[in-house]
Order: sequence, then structure tokens, then C-alpha cells
Amino acid sequence: MLIKILSRKNKSFRSLIGYIDREAEGQELYWNVAQNSTPEILEKEFLENDEYRSSQAKNRMYHHILSFSAKDKAVITPELLENVAQEYIVKANLENHLVYGRVHSDTEHYHWHLLSSQNAYHSTKGFRLSKVELKNLQVQMEEFTRLQYPEIKYSYAYSGKRNLTLGLATSKVTMKLTEQEFRMRKSERSTEKQTVIEYLINLASQVQSPNEFEKAIQQDSRYGFYTYRDKIHGIMDRQNGKKYRLSTLFQTKDLTAIYRQLKSKHKELENQRENQQNKER
Repeated sequence: MLIKILSRKNKSFRSLIGYIDREAEGQELYWNVAQNSTPEILEKEFLENDEYRSSQAKNRMYHHILSFSAKDKAVITPELLENVAQEYIVKANLENHLVYGRVHSDTEHYHWHLLSSQNAYHSTKGFRLSKVELKNLQVQMEEFTRLQYPEIKYSYAYSGKRNLTLGLATSKVTMKLTEQEFRMRKSERSTEKQTVIEYLINLASQVQSPNEFEKAIQQDSRYGFYTYRDKIHGIMDRQNGKKYRLSTLFQTKDLTAIYRQLKSKHKELENQRENQQNKER
């Protein structure tokens, strides 16, 4: 896929948000910002975070564009778009930054428009990418897409295009998924992910705090955490080795709501203990 990164030095957050939102029905992505925020709230969050930016950093924001080939449009799904965008955020070291984006399909091809803060959340640590690092990022993203979504055939601009036009005609046929195979793969991925979500929802209902929730996952015989750069990054199925990013799982409304309830429940219990201790004194 084509990857472009554009920088902006002025406080034109609202302008870029407006450009991203011009395709109002496009699939959205919220990262370290409030879900389903209005443009006003998004602008406020980015401006507040910009106050922590280092005085040496001249750029205030970055505009990332991830474009797929028009020839792959028929096999691109919302799940694929979401996973690619989230993988890009991780590989670009934007995990701790504010990111907002939408998918545009006003042209012949799908493409993400992402707005990211220059600095990490309430931190002076900024985003910087050299030409060499950008090239590596472009190649890594294509390798990720190639491995995770073999149905994508044409969206390769940096790591070498797959040879679909040379050689015997039969080689083209064997590499192309039928519509039935594609639907089966998509269904399998969705079913497995839903199983993990249901497991987490059930587990969350049995504990009293976020700490107990995490401890229960660590002690589970089938599922457990996996880390990335010494941080908990997601849930791994120990039986088949498949991994599911927390950022993806916790975009599920039911699971997010339950996790918030756990925090609220834990805070309520702490207040009750504190009040009881005060009475005993």
C-alpha cells in the first residue's frame, strides 16, 4: 500500500479533522481520544495535548495516508481496514499518541486519513521518522498485509509486487481465493475473535476490579497476555498461538462498558473500606 506522512506546523487541527470528516459515513478510528467524539471535542483534546509538546518540536501534527490498490477493493473488509490501521499505529510507534481517522472511498480505492499528535499523550516525547525508518515502515506494513491477508494481491509498492503476471497462467489461479474461500476465512476470523470477546465479558462479570480481571487472565489455562516492547499488547490463545490486540477487543462496546464498570465497582469498594475504617477510628 502507498503510505504518505505529511506534517503541519500550525494549530489547524480543526481544519484537518474537517477534511477527514468530509466522508461522513467512512469507517472511523479513535486512539487515545474519546470514542465517537464531535469535531469540537476532538480539536479540544488535540489542543490540550499540544500544550505538552516540546518547545523544540516545530510540527504540531501529522497527516498519515494509507492507500490500497483499486484492484483489491472487492476483497477489502472493515475488519481488514481496522487491523491494518491499528498495526500501522503500533509499527509507527504512535501507540501513546492521539490518533483520529476515517476511511475514504470517494475515489476508486479505499484509503485511510489519520491525524496524529506530534507528542505522546501528556508527554514531551515526540514523533520522528527518518527516511530510512519510513522506508522500513512501508515495507513492514506490506509484509504484515501479505501474511495476514493473502487475498490482497495488488497493494504492494515497496516490498516487491507479487508476480501475478509472469509465468504460467495456472499460477494466477492457485494464488487467488475464490469468493467462497474468502467468506470462510473472514467468518473464521470473526468467530474466533467473538469467542475471545465472550470469554473476556464472562470473566469480567466474575471479578471485582481491573487488577483481578488481569490476574484471572494470566492464570487462565487457555488464554493469556502477550507483550510487545515490554508492555501488555493483547490476548493470546495458547492452543493455536493466535493473538488479539487489546486495542481491537476493547473497541467492543459491551466489553468496554464492563471494564468501566469494574473500575467504578473497585472505586466504590475502596470508598466503602475507607468509610468503614474511618468509623472504626
